[in-house]
Amino acid sequence: MRQIIRESGSRVRLLAVGIACLALLTACAAAAIRQTAADTAHAAAGSAITVASLPAQEMLTVPVDLTVDEKQLTWPPDDTAADVMVVYTIENQSGQGQSYVNAPELERWLADGSWDKVPYAESALFCGTPDPLQADQVVGQAPLSWWQLGPDSAGVYRLSLTVQLEDGGTVSVSDTFELRPPAPST
Repeated sequence: MRQIIRESGSRVRLLAVGIACLALLTACAAAAIRQTAADTAHAAAGSAITVASLPAQEMLTVPVDLTVDEKQLTWPPDDTAADVMVVYTIENQSGQGQSYVNAPELERWLADGSWDKVPYAESALFCGTPDPLQADQVVGQAPLSWWQLGPDSAGVYRLSLTVQLEDGGTVSVSDTFELRPPAPST
C-alpha cells in the first residue's frame, strides 16, 4: 500500500512540475508574440523614423557632451556631399583638461531599432591622435563626404566622438540628426 501511495505522490509532483513548465512556456510565447508584433509595427513605420521617434537611451553622466547644431540637414541638389557639413559642439563641463579623438563615427538608425555603422569614404583619413579639450566649448565640423553616402541616404544618423577622460578612461559622446533627400528641382 505504501508503494502505491509513494508512486502516486511522485506522479502528482511530476504532473505539477509539468503544468508549471507549460505555464512558463505559454507566458514566454505570449511575450515573444507581443514583441514580434511591436517590432513589425515599428518596421512598418520605418520610413517615418525621425529623430523625435528614437527611443530614450540610458544616459551616462560624463563631464563632456556633444551636440549636433542642426537637427535636420538636406542633401544638396547637385549631389555634392562635401557641401553638407555636420556642425557639432563639444562642451567640456568638467573644468579640467580632457581630450577627444577627432575621428567622428557615423551610424544610421535602422527600422529594426539598431544602429548600422556607415563606412568611411576612401578619402577620409584620421590620425587618431587625441586633441586637447581645454576650452569650455570646441566647435567642429564633419563633411558628409567623409562617409559612403549618397542622395538616397535619407534617414536618422548618430554622430559620435571618443573622449579621453582625466582619469584615463574613454567614453563615446554622440548626438543625432536627420538627413533629408534633395529638394525636388523646379
